[in-house]
Amino acid sequence: MTKCYGIQGDAELHHIDHVGLICHIMDAPILFTDEDNFKLAQKYYPQFKKEIVEWRDLAPDRLVHRGDVIFYTNFFGRESSMPKLRELRHNLGKTIRSVCCPHGNSDKGHSSVFMEHFEQEDIVLVYGQRMINFLYEKNVRSPTLITVGNYRLSYYLKERVFFDELAKIEILSHFSNPFKPLVLYAPTWEDWENGTSFFAATEQLIAQLPKQYNLVVKCHPRLLQTSLTKVWQLQDIISKREDVVILTDYPHVYPLLALADFYIGDMSSIGYDFLYFDRPLFFLNHKGWDFKANNGLKLFKAGVVIEPADFERIFDQINIEISKPDAYRGARQTLYQETFGPPIDLNTLKQRIQNAYEVDCFSKI
Repeated sequence: MTKCYGIQGDAELHHIDHVGLICHIMDAPILFTDEDNFKLAQKYYPQFKKEIVEWRDLAPDRLVHRGDVIFYTNFFGRESSMPKLRELRHNLGKTIRSVCCPHGNSDKGHSSVFMEHFEQEDIVLVYGQRMINFLYEKNVRSPTLITVGNYRLSYYLKERVFFDELAKIEILSHFSNPFKPLVLYAPTWEDWENGTSFFAATEQLIAQLPKQYNLVVKCHPRLLQTSLTKVWQLQDIISKREDVVILTDYPHVYPLLALADFYIGDMSSIGYDFLYFDRPLFFLNHKGWDFKANNGLKLFKAGVVIEPADFERIFDQINIEISKPDAYRGARQTLYQETFGPPIDLNTLKQRIQNAYEVDCFSKI
């Protein structure tokens, strides 16, 4: 019988919303090395099988004895750990398969070396045609691609009662009037090239927030690693506000998106997730990109782009746009279908992945 498990070995809790769910679908445990993340996962994903292990337990010579199939999000790499696993497999007479799970559909890989790593993987899960086209545009060839659709949305809809009740407790309970329209601002992290609008816009968004709205700022987990002091400063600023919430250790995405009346973002992949709800998107062009000529900023074409010179009146522009007929509905719907395609039944998805890793194609490695 094939034994599977997943790795949540780093300190990025949000990956459990991706690889953790794949493991749940495959009836496999997810391994944690961070005790705090393990405890948070117990709270937010009680349905998942979870184990806490030490870092040394993720070494190839230990992983090879744990099971036959490894699920993960950060690149495993056939040029790094895979040769060691292959050697161990040969010595033990075992077949070890590795399955790389996506953790978002960000456009950031267009301008940086990111998607190229997929070429080094064994089996790669992709959402839909958008990601496949992305790989071909960058001349990346992966041994095995498996289309998985929007499995995170499918699972959210299946377990919506649990997720929505938790969102009411974790988010809406903080507002004095939880019935006001909700603005979601979800910036990306401060990576090496694309950067984040977080530093340029967050304080202005809070200061400008009209009385008729509530605001949720969802911090990217990596912002907490690189800019924790700034996050603390913002939390201090809003400590007496009853219309602003800053989320730090909250991994759920779709329950939050379901609450939002419109979205403000930059290069975060959450913008792609929000397409499903077919509600207005606004993008802070903090780098002044020429988004009309840049195919790497395709998401920007599905919403209203706000330039840095206009950051001092963001909500003026938003109120003007939402008062007009929605000119971006068709673009949102088309881009969603290109990104995720039609829904895939979770049992069908399980069988699709299982069929892929049960084929012994280690000759390709």
